[in-house]
Amino acid sequence: MQRDVLIKSIALFIFFSVIFVLMLRVFGVRELMNTIGGSNPSLIFLAILIQLGILSLWSLRWKVLTGNKASRLFQYLQIGILLNNVTPSARTGGEIARVYLLGKMEGIPYEKGLASVVLERTLDLFVLAIISIFLIPFSTSSALTLSSLSSAVVLVLFSYFIYKLSHSEENSMKIVNWVCRGIRRISKRDLNEKLIRSTSKFHESLKEIEQDFRKISTAGIITSLMWFFTFCRTELVLLSIGQSLPIWQIALVTLVYSVAGTLFFLTPGGIGAVEISSLLLYTKLGLEREIAASLVLLDRCIGFLFPSAMGLFFLAILSRKIALESY
Repeated sequence: MQRDVLIKSIALFIFFSVIFVLMLRVFGVRELMNTIGGSNPSLIFLAILIQLGILSLWSLRWKVLTGNKASRLFQYLQIGILLNNVTPSARTGGEIARVYLLGKMEGIPYEKGLASVVLERTLDLFVLAIISIFLIPFSTSSALTLSSLSSAVVLVLFSYFIYKLSHSEENSMKIVNWVCRGIRRISKRDLNEKLIRSTSKFHESLKEIEQDFRKISTAGIITSLMWFFTFCRTELVLLSIGQSLPIWQIALVTLVYSVAGTLFFLTPGGIGAVEISSLLLYTKLGLEREIAASLVLLDRCIGFLFPSAMGLFFLAILSRKIALESY
């Protein structure tokens, strides 16, 4: 598994480097390098700290939903993020790995781990849908209004789709089979029969968490904070290059590229779709092309490459630990 992920990680960084070179060619090497080189390092460092805070909040949300106090949840999360970013699966490959690691390393039933990641995805989409609806009145042009409205519709539909998919026994069997196929890629164990028998337990785990108002409300608040700090991180990156936008405009761009990255899932981590949609909207909002390109590159390095690098680091540590325990 580690060798396969390492190869994919190298491919990811090469892919991102190609995007970087293409942007340099399109927007001008001197202009982009001058803008990026002139950024405020203190604000960039603060943006990195905020990204660490976002990841810590994500780990806390997962801990709340699973009810598990394992100290290695943060590591499992980073490995999951890495796998999401190196596999063209619209942020699903890493979720399978997280379910697997919870079961293998912490002894948490697979159905409970699966229920937690399904609820995480639902909460993310639900919170983003609410934010996109609130952004509609702030839109100052027909293009921005259309972007907000389209994002709201897509996010609501995705939320409804995941809810219906996970709350139907027949559809849940499809989820279980999907998880089985994913686990077989990273483990020799054939868990198909075991997981199929556990479908009813998955529903029980899902209902148990959903009926716990304290868990759901706490996870919802954490999710809202995660996205708020994501907007703040991007605002700080923009401030570091001497520009600023209202926070609602940053939020709108984040919503649109999140939807674009989910819809165009054939590239790892939405590479390409995220950059193009972000650039188009930032220039529409009045930023100069080289400023918009610099913002996208810096923000993607902090929000995309940085967590991926941490995931690769934790994967190496965890793989070594598993090898030593096996020996």
